[in-house]
Amino acid sequence: MTYTDARDHGQELLSRMTPEQKLGQLFLISLSGQEPDEEFLKNEALYHFGNIYLSGQNLRGPEQIRRLNGQLRRIITDASGGVEPVIAVDEEGGSASQFPFSITRIPSNLTLGAAHDPEITQALGLALGNDLSDLGFNMLLGPVLDLCRSHSDRIIGVRAYGDDPLLSAQLGVVFARGVEAGGCGCTYKHFPGYGDAAVINGVFCNTSTLDELLTGDAYPFAQAIAAGARSIMAGQIVLPNLPSQEPQLPATLSRDIIGALLRERLGFDGVVMADGAMASNVSNAKGAMLAFSAGVDILKPDSISFCIAMYKALHTRLQRGKITMEELDRHVLRILCLKEQLADLQKRRRAMFQPEKSSWLKRALRASVTLLRDRQGLIPLPADAAKALIISPLLEKPGILDDNATDIYTLGDHMALLFQEAEVRRVSSSPSPREAQALLEAAQQADIILIGSEDAHLHPDYLTLINRLCALRPTIAILLRSPYDAAGICEDAAVIGAFTHTPDAMEAIALVLSGKLQPQGQLPIQAP
Repeated sequence: MTYTDARDHGQELLSRMTPEQKLGQLFLISLSGQEPDEEFLKNEALYHFGNIYLSGQNLRGPEQIRRLNGQLRRIITDASGGVEPVIAVDEEGGSASQFPFSITRIPSNLTLGAAHDPEITQALGLALGNDLSDLGFNMLLGPVLDLCRSHSDRIIGVRAYGDDPLLSAQLGVVFARGVEAGGCGCTYKHFPGYGDAAVINGVFCNTSTLDELLTGDAYPFAQAIAAGARSIMAGQIVLPNLPSQEPQLPATLSRDIIGALLRERLGFDGVVMADGAMASNVSNAKGAMLAFSAGVDILKPDSISFCIAMYKALHTRLQRGKITMEELDRHVLRILCLKEQLADLQKRRRAMFQPEKSSWLKRALRASVTLLRDRQGLIPLPADAAKALIISPLLEKPGILDDNATDIYTLGDHMALLFQEAEVRRVSSSPSPREAQALLEAAQQADIILIGSEDAHLHPDYLTLINRLCALRPTIAILLRSPYDAAGICEDAAVIGAFTHTPDAMEAIALVLSGKLQPQGQLPIQAP
């Protein structure tokens, strides 16, 4: 479908919509529970909300999700005058997964950055696009194009492909291309990029200048636009060093960032979503108006009560003439064009079946295994290492989207098979003196120690434990998340990682440790 065709059909739909139905198109709402209740039906009848996103709390199993998405599509389409909804999900990969069952569990973006292979990345996008489309979703809130530029970053981290704008642009674009070929749209996020975000007065700030932004954090978004991006999500990021005539506002509310930078300078004419759309010192009513005026098309408030307050504020301004129908139609037409394109993606989707998905996933994890250092030549494992102490960390869910991550580590299962004798222990990220002492005593009985590291650079007690173990026995640290852990681990330890803890990743690391596979990964950040 050409953009002209989508626009023509969008114009036709627009001409049949009431002002209230048009306003409803400006919202991406959430759902409480696993089915639409009376309150949901009432809100749809009153406010005609035109789009919805689901998260882990809504998702139980494949059949339930298909049924739920079918119900939501019918209810919202009826309330919107025949216009079907965007039904979106945040499924970024790695531990940032919304599904309590096994879809194609895409590894973290940093893992794909380490694999450094556009063909693999696009194939996994195709696999995920198929899975989401099969479940009734038509929009992925991803991929993440932010860069990982700081060891202290708790916002983006392994959600990024790395710290290189060129690599992030390349992999983000091909991943989205794969997702779309699988029948599901994409929303690149979080413009203009969190970067090395500093917290100033409680607000996330990217302190880049305009020139730094254009060659750094915003560069992947510019490349996505050049490649035909249909939707971009703005983040709650303030840019204090950007030339501005307005008060410091997050991108979601800023005319300078959305209007001047994204729309005018970078030439983006697709749909802009706002991630939350609020600032702590801005009311719902004012925030809705600022976002609308800045050039945001779809608001994604944090709760349904915020959606209602913002809808009412915009409705009042429309009635009073402070928003013209021409302005409203311009926003809504972009949304309707996007929906036409999403429907076309579904019609033209290319199927990928489970054996092929599994094959690409294994290939990705095997390509991602990265040997950061091995000064003592511990990899492949020494022939005389007959007895191992294997230590697996308890998952602490440090990322903002990790609420639905499962604490299922197979590190011990896979590594134990490499030795004649192995003792597997679990330990918290902040081990007590008693826990630490027990592990130090167990280490005395081992020939070699393998210890998993889950963001140890953020947990000093765990890092200390690794280094105390390293002083006792030859030690291999296995990075299950952040590569920044390596900087704090003693130089004598071998350090290897795939930056995720899925079973396929553990299998790939075991193959490298046994000498059956050469480590092929390239660290996608500057060496820690």
